[in-house]
Amino acid sequence: QMFAKGTFHADIHSDNVMVDKDVNIALIDLGLIGTMNPQQIEGAKRIMKGLLLHDVNVLYDGIRDMHASADGEQKAEENRRLIDQRKKIIIANIKKIFRKHYALNKEMHQIVEAISREGLPGAQDFSSFMKAFITGIWLFPNTPQEGLKGMNALADALGMDRGQRNRTLFVHAWPEMRDFVWQRVKNYFADLYLTRAAWRML
Repeated sequence: QMFAKGTFHADIHSDNVMVDKDVNIALIDLGLIGTMNPQQIEGAKRIMKGLLLHDVNVLYDGIRDMHASADGEQKAEENRRLIDQRKKIIIANIKKIFRKHYALNKEMHQIVEAISREGLPGAQDFSSFMKAFITGIWLFPNTPQEGLKGMNALADALGMDRGQRNRTLFVHAWPEMRDFVWQRVKNYFADLYLTRAAWRML
């Protein structure tokens, strides 16, 4: 729906999500809905494709489209010129983030923060879309397999071919697995610490 109609739930959190006995997910409290115009929808698709493939130029083009058309077609060309003046800085920041090999949800957060600092036209639209997307996709998965399944669903929505899908898995499988294992290790030691503390109190 986000890529087809340009509408999305702009306030996703645990209190706004319901799950039935068949594990079907429903979003409630539709008081805050984000909308995108056709140019922004295409920009959003490029942003996601650039993130999945770690393609800096595709991601930049998406960011440019998302921001430039925020104020309507009359100001789009002027906005594009303003954004292109920041192109080198934006691309340098994206490359720096990609080199750190974060898990995809953290990578998206870092991109939002880096782009928001540039003060580009349409920044609010970009930020709202990205934050809603991050929360919507990764609110539920808690294993690498589920995270990668989410990426495959996203690749379907973007119409990515087999080569692009393989590239996505190559880029993101290790960070997702690394973060999962690290979280498990932290949980183990936290449980161990709490167990020892409980024994001391007896």
